[in-house]
Amino acid sequence: MTHPDADAPRRSLSRTYHLLRSAWAPAPGVANAIVIMVLIASVATSLAIAHVGKRHDVVRLGYELSRETDRLERLRERHRALGVELATLTHPERLRELATRLGMVPAPADQIRVVPASRAMAAAPEERP
Repeated sequence: MTHPDADAPRRSLSRTYHLLRSAWAPAPGVANAIVIMVLIASVATSLAIAHVGKRHDVVRLGYELSRETDRLERLRERHRALGVELATLTHPERLRELATRLGMVPAPADQIRVVPASRAMAAAPEERP
């Protein structure tokens, strides 16, 4: 058998461990409070991260909207300029002058022929150019 004094160091360490464990370990009610606080902190952090993500999306979409608004304004300006150019190029006086320079003359009345509309054209007049 073992000598009673041989177990003394082991008992001493075991007793020290139990003392330290009970001194360092929180009380049972405190342990539940710590778990609840950690869960609350986790939920609050998750909500904060989600909020930051949404704010980032709002800012990104704001910049995108600004870019598209600028693009729309440029396209409207281009459309206006093209409309002015079309009006200038198709102005009757300009066309008459170009035709005269190219040697064209108005057609005599006896050379003008009226062509009757086809059935397809008569059936869908809104589609004609």
